[in-house]
Amino acid sequence: MTVSLDQLTIQDIPWNRITTPYGRATEVPQMIAKRNYSGLSNIVEHQSTLWQVTPWLLFFLLKELSLQSPDEVSAAEIDLYAGVIEALSEHEQLEDTEQTLDAMPLLLEETYLWDNDDQDDELEWDNEEPRGYDSEIFFNYYVYSYLLLKQALPIFENISRHTTDQDMQNTLQDCMEYLE
Repeated sequence: MTVSLDQLTIQDIPWNRITTPYGRATEVPQMIAKRNYSGLSNIVEHQSTLWQVTPWLLFFLLKELSLQSPDEVSAAEIDLYAGVIEALSEHEQLEDTEQTLDAMPLLLEETYLWDNDDQDDELEWDNEEPRGYDSEIFFNYYVYSYLLLKQALPIFENISRHTTDQDMQNTLQDCMEYLE
């Protein structure tokens, strides 16, 4: 896939061919549209592990977040970002781009995507390195998630300045400290 990130729409992502901790990401666009942050939090990271879906989910959520006024942002959404940041904090060298693909859309190359038919998913998970989860590509899910969140730092700062929710402000403060 050679589409630039600026031109990428939610329909361009083959959600049915990327994975979450519980299966395919087919329902993610509807979950984003409904702002189901609780459900999205369950699939964006699991037990401090990021998944194929993570950078794409963050990309579209952060894009929407940039268009919201601070008073429209929910604590559940901020908690989602905090969960990802907590998973990221367990890894070092996320700014080491030598191991990183040249562009995030390369994560959508056929080599890394699962088959259209999900009938053999259990067999794929049984492989030593399921498609899209070899160590080099897997590292990219962390790097691009980190970079997307780091780019959102000014958005988080703006929300923090304008929220009256002390718990949200504390969560944002923790997120911003990690990203600075």
